[in-house]
Amino acid sequence: GKEAKMSAAQIANAKRPRVPVTFRVSCELTEVGQTVIVMGGHEEMGEWNPLAALPMDTSNTTWPIWECTVELPAGDLCEYKYAVGVPTDFIKDQYNVVHWEGHMGNRYFKIPRKPFEVLDSYVEPDTDEGNIADHMPPSFVHMHRTDSSECLLDPEYVF
Repeated sequence: GKEAKMSAAQIANAKRPRVPVTFRVSCELTEVGQTVIVMGGHEEMGEWNPLAALPMDTSNTTWPIWECTVELPAGDLCEYKYAVGVPTDFIKDQYNVVHWEGHMGNRYFKIPRKPFEVLDSYVEPDTDEGNIADHMPPSFVHMHRTDSSECLLDPEYVF
């Protein structure tokens, strides 16, 4: 059979070097059983779907610093935002958002060509929900979805 041809853009993307980016955020707003999660526009960061967000780790010795490392394509703009989540009942490593951080707008940085560390402070939300990520109007935050493969965004919101 014929192999599917990749577009020039797909080939360029596949060849781009990926660099480990470590996100560290200081957050004291979690309660027992809650986890800080980070999500963003990249596929590796859940494409703004909270159910595909990256859970962050902390420990007795490192709290209140939460961290996780993900490989991202060098040269891209990484847009991201933190939230506090609780595990869903049905699938491991899926989280429902308890509240988004109060940071106005999305955070972002340009991904460099060598390993990179981001150090942030979680912004306490002014409201119970915090400021939902710009790309995701509140109506799109479906907390009861079991199928994370189904895209939650309408086409007009996909960038």
